[in-house]
Amino acid sequence: MAESERKAKAEGEFKATGGILRLWAGLLTAPLAFLLHLQINYALVTQLCQSEHTLILPLVTLAFLLIAAGGGLIALVNWRATGTEWPGEESGVTERSRFMAVVGLLISALVVFALIWQLIPQFIFDPCHR
Repeated sequence: MAESERKAKAEGEFKATGGILRLWAGLLTAPLAFLLHLQINYALVTQLCQSEHTLILPLVTLAFLLIAAGGGLIALVNWRATGTEWPGEESGVTERSRFMAVVGLLISALVVFALIWQLIPQFIFDPCHR
């Protein structure tokens, strides 16, 4: 497919409401998963320490790790739809879409690494220790 055809297809796709929602999903899924992960883990620690079923905490972290990776996958699909080039200084739907896709991809990678870093201490330290 020629570059002009791909650009025209991407412009039409990302002008529509569904394309814009997909761009925002790729950008916001991972950070929202990170924030929800923190809240749910804080709420679960007191409940799980009373029942001594602390294995659930790493499972919750793994679930949110998959959600954050899914956000990165959405951003990757969006970036490939725009032509897999870095955003330039031009104005327009395609450049905006490239920028949002690349930022979503980078933020998702950062969040995935942060969730992995939060997973490691769950195996080393006792979450019930105060």
